[in-house]
Amino acid sequence: MNKNSLVVVLVGAAIVIALGVRVWWYWPEQLHSGPHLDKIERRGQDYSLHLRQGSVLSDIVDLSVFEGYSPSNHFEFREEIKSRPSKYVKDNDHHYYVEYMGQHGRMQFHSGYHEEEGISEWLEFLPSDLMVDSFLDKSVAIAFDLTENEFKVYIPMKKENMYMTIIVKNRKVDRIAWLDY
Repeated sequence: MNKNSLVVVLVGAAIVIALGVRVWWYWPEQLHSGPHLDKIERRGQDYSLHLRQGSVLSDIVDLSVFEGYSPSNHFEFREEIKSRPSKYVKDNDHHYYVEYMGQHGRMQFHSGYHEEEGISEWLEFLPSDLMVDSFLDKSVAIAFDLTENEFKVYIPMKKENMYMTIIVKNRKVDRIAWLDY
């Protein structure tokens, strides 16, 4: 075996090992799910929560922080709170949001244009002081590794055509995006 063949074999082996480590790292780990979830999957440091049939989002999440908002009443809710102090922020030609103060933090009503999807509207909630253990049901929150400084929790709700993404930093809910899809 000459030197060039040995280099090719070693590079090939390194690529195969790197791919194997990447797949192993990202392969979902199944965690104990509790009474309202079919499963909790952990990929890396992020989690996906899959609701059990017959369970609803309010079984695992304290929806009172949204003051009655849901993606199904997005436009009506936005009209209701227009009298509150607000701030308009334009990021670029394709995205802007209007921010309102809520009882539990800031509510940002985003509007963006994507060539593939057209115009989309969604809410991002930035709570003032909300611990992940008080926002999520205890049977769910206990599954999280709180030694991680930052992680995301994804909650797809296929039946309702919506999903929620919760970003947790230092045990507090930093941001929640609630969208239709």
